Amino acid sequence: MTKPRIDLRTAAALVLALTALSTLLTSTPLRASDDATRAHMDAATLRVLCLSEDGTELGTGSGFVIGDGRHVVTNWHVVDCTAAAGQAAVLISATERDERDPASEPVVGVRVVSSDTNRDLAILALDRPLRRPAVTFASAATVRKLDPVVAYGFPGVADREDAGDLADPSATTGVVSRIDPAAPGADLPRLIQLDAAINPGNSGGPLFDAAGRVIGINTMKALTEVATTDPDSDGTPVRVPLGEGIGWAVVSDELLPYLDRLGIPYRVESTRPEAAGHALSGGVWLTIAALALGLMVLTLLARR
Repeated sequence: MTKPRIDLRTAAALVLALTALSTLLTSTPLRASDDATRAHMDAATLRVLCLSEDGTELGTGSGFVIGDGRHVVTNWHVVDCTAAAGQAAVLISATERDERDPASEPVVGVRVVSSDTNRDLAILALDRPLRRPAVTFASAATVRKLDPVVAYGFPGVADREDAGDLADPSATTGVVSRIDPAAPGADLPRLIQLDAAINPGNSGGPLFDAAGRVIGINTMKALTEVATTDPDSDGTPVRVPLGEGIGWAVVSDELLPYLDRLGIPYRVESTRPEAAGHALSGGVWLTIAALALGLMVLTLLARR
């Protein structure tokens, strides 16, 4: 009986091919995981409304779900109408209406349970829980300059009568331009500068990293007020960009102490996005195990 033989060149070539395949499997994120991440970011982001006491002014901004689906985070300036007896709420999709009242308006009332005007943060308690996922946070220590980011929210300029579902958020992509250091002794927030497009209405929305974790709360864009020359205008100054691709988000670390005080549960991660985003499924681990077994067999054949 002839024993199977394999020459060393063939064995080496097979080893290299298997190693390359293994590397490809371990370094390429799964598309299904990416789709799940996008769906999660969509579902966690909400439009926040603030109606003045006399009902003449309606402000709109963005927010995101935290904890067990009973709380939302936004900017304080999005809901500051509540300081003058105004009413705040979040807009929901038609399928999320109260089952006990299917004809009800697609909004859920909220109340401000914590706020910080210096950090421009507000935590809202929902009148009823939503079946939406809470976000996961990532600390500022995981963020680096030029990291890809996604800004979610509801820019007012994107609202049109034919825009479809007004509860469906917009997403813009960019990178981290700079991470501002904490100002010593100042009661001011630490900020992330980003070049993703954010506009009025994005305020309070989440800034996600490449792994779908919240690293910041979008808060402002470089704007200035200028007088209009339009003869039909009432003379009210309008806001225009002071610079292109310059926006800021409050780092998520600034929010966490307030969640601790309120006893709101949250999850925060301290790994880089690539470590969090390349978690392997059971099927990939089985494939890698099969490759390892194949290498062992090739080694045994080469020794005969």
